[in-house]
Amino acid sequence: SSGSAYIFRSVDGGATWSQAQKLTASDGDSDDIFGDSVSIYGSTALIGAPEDDDRGSGSGSAYIFRSIDGGATWSQAQKLTASDGGWNNHFGDSVSIYAGTALIGASGDFNSRGSAYIFRSLDGGATWSQAQKLTASDGDYYDYFGESVSIYGNTALIGAPEDDDRGGNSGSACIFRSTNKGATWFQAQKLTASDGYSGDHFGRSVSIYGSTALIGAPEDDDRGSSSGSAYIFRSVDGGATWSQAQKLTA
Repeated sequence: SSGSAYIFRSVDGGATWSQAQKLTASDGDSDDIFGDSVSIYGSTALIGAPEDDDRGSGSGSAYIFRSIDGGATWSQAQKLTASDGGWNNHFGDSVSIYAGTALIGASGDFNSRGSAYIFRSLDGGATWSQAQKLTASDGDYYDYFGESVSIYGNTALIGAPEDDDRGGNSGSACIFRSTNKGATWFQAQKLTASDGYSGDHFGRSVSIYGSTALIGAPEDDDRGSSSGSAYIFRSVDGGATWSQAQKLTA
């Protein structure tokens, strides 16, 4: 369980794919779970190892890998840890990268209230440094804020699947925004499902692109026990406010 990640590439416009390289952490050890979360943008890959022990058992870490030859070969560039990392924080259990900003979840932080960290690179991805720690304004024990993260441009989406606003473990997600090109971030809105209910775990998975957010609720019961659902949220004012647009089920 030291873990690994694999690069697959297509050189024919996406028609066929082949394995190009296997990635492992230079200091990997048993039970680090390297590869539990992954994200890629351009020539930079971000890989989480949430059980790494550098700052205490289960404190977690994440690794930056880069390619300087158009994606043909990749090498480890930097290891990231939280400045205040501690036991069982699970930093790296979710990761997302966009351009020069990396978002890394640590859902076990502070008795599992959870947190997420912004790391930035100002030199084209060569070096990365922690810029800010994000927490939910109304966070509580065992919300697991940061269990899922996604970032696009100046908007970040962070899930808290054990939040209790609509019943025990109904779940929520928070929108964070930056209005100064990623230098600082603030919580803009908290999202919950209009029909959220106990045990839905809304926010277990999240993804954002442009003015559309997609949030999973894998324990929702609309089509049977734990059949699951996902919700579309949209913004029509450039990301300032978000509203539920549709609920999706299989």
